[in-house]
Amino acid sequence: MERRGGIRISTDLHAVVTCPQFGLFRGGVANIGPEGVFVRTRNVNICVNARITLTLQDQSTPPNFFEAEGVVMHQNRNGFGMRLSGIDRQYLELFESAAAATDPIRARNAI
Repeated sequence: MERRGGIRISTDLHAVVTCPQFGLFRGGVANIGPEGVFVRTRNVNICVNARITLTLQDQSTPPNFFEAEGVVMHQNRNGFGMRLSGIDRQYLELFESAAAATDPIRARNAI
């Protein structure tokens, strides 16, 4: 299995997941990184290699939302990890501000 590098930041963002194969559903973002995210979905299984779009919402500033596109790389009973292939400017700003405000966790310790 391929291991990711870099850092992940723990978060409590809300996500709306859009997948052409599986439709639309909600989840929570456990952690984010500059190249990927882990989305908690519990009872929703999604196939590895499925292309998805995430709309992330920061509850502390409700009108703000961020979009990211990517591919599911792995899944488990808690959710799925995705590699990002397209992110908007707001997502990068969100990650950079979260990284500055917290002690990042190493990817190996992330969900």
